[in-house]
Amino acid sequence: TVQITLKVNPAEAGQILGENPIRVKKGTTWPQIQNYAKAAFKANYGFSEENVEWKKDGSVLGSTHSFDSDTTTIFAYPEDLRIFVTLTGDSRVTVAEPATITVIDGTKWKDLKTKAAAKVEVNDSNYAITAWNLDGESGTVLTDDYEFKKTGGTSCTIYAKTGDRRITLTV
Repeated sequence: TVQITLKVNPAEAGQILGENPIRVKKGTTWPQIQNYAKAAFKANYGFSEENVEWKKDGSVLGSTHSFDSDTTTIFAYPEDLRIFVTLTGDSRVTVAEPATITVIDGTKWKDLKTKAAAKVEVNDSNYAITAWNLDGESGTVLTDDYEFKKTGGTSCTIYAKTGDRRITLTV
């Protein structure tokens, strides 16, 4: 028999649930245990359960791979969908730590805005946040439909822009 241990790389990407290691007959092929491996893998937030490369000794397992040694380890390499959003702002803004929020590819600003606002405090009662900008004070103003995409990078900065909320009336 062959003892196959399933692991996840990187470790924070997920875990293997169920029997691990598994024992199979010598000559068992990857397609014969692939469904078990897929079912046993549970991704953590920010990692894909659908897009996973399974590797042995650094090589992707293919349909012709068979297991013949007494022990072996195969690794699940799930696609990393995380985007790290760091909050910042002008001198009137204090951001609660950690200043970074993790979102996944495809998250819209409207789904992140409340969480971001909860971390940002304006420390002058005469001022309020007037806009949220991408990548600095003069960056793109975020709208509810703005979508965070991995194609734009794995990290970005959101800038809380403040403005005077006092109104001057002249009679």
